[in-house]
Amino acid sequence: MGYGTYDNCEKQNAGAYHMTLLIIECTPKQDRGRQNKAREGMILFRFLTLPGLECLDIKLREFQNKKDIIKFLHREKNVEGFEFVHLSGHGSVLDKHTAVFELSRGAMEAHEFPENCFWDQSVALSACTLGQTAFVDPFIKKTGPSEVIGPQREVPFTDACAFWIPYYYLVLQEDLTPKNAFVKTKNFLKGRMTGSFQYWKSIEQNKIVTGE
Repeated sequence: MGYGTYDNCEKQNAGAYHMTLLIIECTPKQDRGRQNKAREGMILFRFLTLPGLECLDIKLREFQNKKDIIKFLHREKNVEGFEFVHLSGHGSVLDKHTAVFELSRGAMEAHEFPENCFWDQSVALSACTLGQTAFVDPFIKKTGPSEVIGPQREVPFTDACAFWIPYYYLVLQEDLTPKNAFVKTKNFLKGRMTGSFQYWKSIEQNKIVTGE
């Protein structure tokens, strides 16, 4: 099973509409050992559940190995109902055709994710270099998201947090579309951070480059 489960359900008001985000964190053990300082998923969860953001329904699930995350994603009830999914971990591009999402124990190629597990959801790949075609193309074809955002290059932990916190604030709290929130965030941070974040629309299977 996942080694951590967190949610902010106690903040929700019955009958109100809530924007929904599922954070899936697969932080390697060496990062978790640094007093949890490098747990990007937890930092996002804590920020987005601050007082005043009660209209957001945020859940954080943590996993250590491929078997557990695949089992979790195979159960539709675990993922359905979320408009946004955030995958937090490390990534590696081995060659122009092969890339992996790294976990505490083991790694996953795009084709190993359950079929259509992110159907019509907006997915963030917060893992170094996984915004490249080696991972995004097969990931979109296998999991079926409406769109994908991720870095094409190595990105420091602090830069990743600096990108995702304003992005999610704009899209979840200010009701911007994911594409518009991406453009606004990337333009604001232009020249201030690394990573070369990119937006992909799955219907077109094309990369939309903005704010370079």
